[in-house]
Amino acid sequence: MNKTKTIKVGQNEIPVDDAIYAAANRDLEREKKKRQRLRKDGILYGKKSLDEMYAETEFEPSAEDDVEETAIKNILAEQIWQAVNETLDEMDAFIITAYYRDKITESKIAENLEISQPMVNKRRKNAEEQLKSVLEIFKNFI
Repeated sequence: MNKTKTIKVGQNEIPVDDAIYAAANRDLEREKKKRQRLRKDGILYGKKSLDEMYAETEFEPSAEDDVEETAIKNILAEQIWQAVNETLDEMDAFIITAYYRDKITESKIAENLEISQPMVNKRRKNAEEQLKSVLEIFKNFI
Protein backbone atom coordinates (compact mmCIF):
# COMPACT_ATOMS: atom_id res chain seq x y z
CA MET A 1 0.00 0.00 0.00
CA ASN A 2 1.66 3.21 -1.20
CA LYS A 3 0.50 6.27 0.73
CA THR A 4 0.48 9.53 -1.25
CA LYS A 5 2.57 12.19 0.43
CA THR A 6 1.41 15.80 0.51
CA ILE A 7 2.76 19.16 1.56
CA LYS A 8 0.62 22.05 2.70
CA VAL A 9 0.78 25.19 0.56
CA GLY A 10 -1.51 27.88 1.95
CA GLN A 11 -4.86 26.18 2.50
CA ASN A 12 -4.21 23.39 -0.03
CA GLU A 13 -2.63 19.96 0.33
CA ILE A 14 -0.51 19.24 -2.76
CA PRO A 15 0.45 15.63 -3.61
CA VAL A 16 4.22 15.28 -4.18
CA ASP A 17 6.75 12.55 -4.86
CA ASP A 18 9.18 11.26 -2.24
CA ALA A 19 12.09 13.52 -3.29
CA ILE A 20 10.06 16.74 -3.03
CA TYR A 21 8.48 15.62 0.23
CA ALA A 22 11.90 14.86 1.72
CA ALA A 23 13.30 18.24 0.63
CA ALA A 24 10.30 20.13 2.02
CA ASN A 25 10.50 18.36 5.36
CA ARG A 26 14.30 18.37 5.77
CA ASP A 27 14.33 21.62 7.78
CA LEU A 28 11.40 20.50 9.91
CA GLU A 29 13.19 17.26 10.75
CA ARG A 30 16.39 19.11 11.67
CA GLU A 31 14.44 21.44 13.96
CA LYS A 32 12.65 18.48 15.56
CA LYS A 33 15.97 16.72 16.22
CA LYS A 34 17.46 19.91 17.72
CA ARG A 35 14.50 20.24 20.08
CA GLN A 36 14.85 16.62 21.14
CA ARG A 37 18.58 17.09 21.74
CA LEU A 38 18.00 20.28 23.73
CA ARG A 39 15.35 18.66 25.90
CA LYS A 40 17.66 15.70 26.46
CA ASP A 41 20.40 18.12 27.60
CA GLY A 42 17.98 19.77 30.02
CA ILE A 43 17.49 22.95 28.03
CA LEU A 44 13.89 23.62 27.19
CA TYR A 45 13.05 25.08 23.81
CA GLY A 46 10.52 27.86 24.23
CA LYS A 47 8.69 29.25 27.23
CA LYS A 48 8.68 27.83 30.70
CA SER A 49 5.64 28.12 32.88
CA LEU A 50 5.63 30.75 35.60
CA ASP A 51 5.54 27.95 38.17
CA GLU A 52 8.75 26.47 36.69
CA MET A 53 10.48 29.85 36.67
CA TYR A 54 9.38 30.53 40.26
CA ALA A 55 10.62 27.13 41.43
CA GLU A 56 14.04 27.73 39.81
CA THR A 57 14.55 31.17 41.34
CA GLU A 58 13.71 30.20 44.92
CA PHE A 59 12.37 33.74 45.26
CA GLU A 60 11.15 34.66 48.73
CA PRO A 61 9.43 38.05 48.88
CA SER A 62 10.35 40.10 51.92
CA ALA A 63 7.84 42.02 54.00
CA GLU A 64 9.16 45.19 52.35
CA ASP A 65 8.29 44.05 48.82
CA ASP A 66 5.32 45.77 47.26
CA VAL A 67 3.03 42.97 46.06
CA GLU A 68 1.45 45.16 43.39
CA GLU A 69 4.85 46.27 42.05
CA THR A 70 6.05 42.66 41.98
CA ALA A 71 2.91 41.59 40.11
CA ILE A 72 3.37 44.37 37.55
CA LYS A 73 7.01 43.43 37.02
CA ASN A 74 6.05 39.77 36.54
CA ILE A 75 3.37 40.71 33.99
CA LEU A 76 5.82 42.96 32.13
CA ALA A 77 8.46 40.24 32.13
CA GLU A 78 5.98 37.79 30.62
CA GLN A 79 5.02 40.38 27.99
CA ILE A 80 8.68 40.91 27.13
CA TRP A 81 9.21 37.18 26.57
CA GLN A 82 6.03 37.08 24.50
CA ALA A 83 7.34 40.00 22.42
CA VAL A 84 10.64 38.17 21.97
CA ASN A 85 8.82 35.08 20.66
CA GLU A 86 6.52 37.11 18.39
CA THR A 87 9.20 39.44 17.00
CA LEU A 88 12.06 37.02 16.34
CA ASP A 89 12.35 33.82 14.37
CA GLU A 90 12.42 30.64 16.41
CA MET A 91 16.20 30.23 16.62
CA ASP A 92 16.85 33.88 17.53
CA ALA A 93 14.10 33.79 20.16
CA PHE A 94 15.70 30.67 21.62
CA ILE A 95 19.14 32.32 21.70
CA ILE A 96 17.82 35.44 23.44
CA THR A 97 15.75 33.42 25.90
CA ALA A 98 18.56 31.01 26.72
CA TYR A 99 21.15 33.78 27.07
CA TYR A 100 19.19 36.32 29.11
CA ARG A 101 16.47 34.41 30.95
CA ASP A 102 18.19 31.07 31.46
CA LYS A 103 21.73 32.55 31.81
CA ILE A 104 23.27 30.00 29.42
CA THR A 105 26.60 30.95 27.87
CA GLU A 106 26.95 31.58 24.14
CA SER A 107 29.34 28.63 23.95
CA LYS A 108 26.79 26.22 25.45
CA ILE A 109 24.04 27.61 23.19
CA ALA A 110 26.31 27.17 20.17
CA GLU A 111 27.12 23.62 21.19
CA ASN A 112 23.44 22.72 21.54
CA LEU A 113 22.42 24.39 18.27
CA GLU A 114 25.47 22.94 16.48
CA ILE A 115 26.62 26.34 15.24
CA SER A 116 29.70 28.39 16.11
CA GLN A 117 29.88 30.69 19.14
CA PRO A 118 30.59 33.74 16.91
CA MET A 119 27.41 32.91 14.97
CA VAL A 120 25.43 32.80 18.23
CA ASN A 121 26.94 36.17 19.17
CA LYS A 122 26.08 37.67 15.77
CA ARG A 123 22.52 36.35 15.87
CA ARG A 124 22.09 37.58 19.46
CA LYS A 125 23.29 41.09 18.56
CA ASN A 126 21.04 41.21 15.47
CA ALA A 127 18.10 40.02 17.56
CA GLU A 128 18.82 42.69 20.16
CA GLU A 129 18.68 45.34 17.42
CA GLN A 130 15.31 43.98 16.26
CA LEU A 131 14.02 44.09 19.82
CA LYS A 132 15.21 47.61 20.69
CA SER A 133 11.97 49.32 19.70
CA VAL A 134 9.88 46.70 21.48
CA LEU A 135 12.00 46.85 24.63
CA GLU A 136 11.96 50.67 24.79
CA ILE A 137 8.33 50.42 25.88
CA PHE A 138 9.31 48.32 28.88
CA LYS A 139 12.55 50.14 29.73
CA ASN A 140 11.20 52.34 32.51
CA PHE A 141 9.31 49.52 34.23
CA ILE A 142 12.13 47.09 34.81
